[in-house]
Amino acid sequence: MNEERKINEDILGPYKVDAVYIWLTSLGSIISGFIGWIVIFIAIFFLLQKTWWVSWVYPFLFSLVGLFSISMVAYLNLFLNKLIHPEKYQRWSVAFTQMTIFLIMFYIFITPLYMFVWWETASNLIYVFIIHITISIFGTSLIGEILSSYRYILIWIYGSFIGLFFAIFMATAILIKWWESYSNSLYSLIWAIIIINFFIATFRSIFEFIYYKIYQLTWTDMLGDIFYQIELEEKEEVKKAQENLEKF
Repeated sequence: MNEERKINEDILGPYKVDAVYIWLTSLGSIISGFIGWIVIFIAIFFLLQKTWWVSWVYPFLFSLVGLFSISMVAYLNLFLNKLIHPEKYQRWSVAFTQMTIFLIMFYIFITPLYMFVWWETASNLIYVFIIHITISIFGTSLIGEILSSYRYILIWIYGSFIGLFFAIFMATAILIKWWESYSNSLYSLIWAIIIINFFIATFRSIFEFIYYKIYQLTWTDMLGDIFYQIELEEKEEVKKAQENLEKF
């Protein structure tokens, strides 16, 4: 009876979040970010440094490094989230597909920007790469969270935006610190992908934790209840429309 009650509470209320949840989420983000770190590190040593003089090839390869490293991070984030929190991330196959579509579409749009800034100033590629990393990780993170539970879309949106703010702040701080030369700023990208991924995932989970604690104290599901009310209002409107049609 108690077990059944607990299951019902988990379904009706927000997902249970504790310190272990935050710790595991943060650890998972570091692990996946580190894999992206390896991809960029290898690319810098064995690819980018040997092709920088080829004007039309270098920015294109730079954009491909961004796509592959970000894709690795995004897919590993999804896999580790599914592994750590299987009861929450049940629609992983759908999320994987939508993440892939988002990554490819954003890559198509941002690749011309790589080409354009290369002809202006080579060092501007770093800025484009940071934008590429930040928006892609933010977007894939949001897609994964939204598809895991539509009732709490606002939690994922608010939490992800808070993480995005801190990620941008830290990424900017890294570039300022390392902006002594183009070579140094290039190596700063190795750390940027880890930090951006970490901050977006960690602050999103912290926001979830705060909301869950508020829910425990007040038993008021403010954000989840919003969509329930909207659904009721829409059903009521449909019912009224059907009744009006039947009068004729």
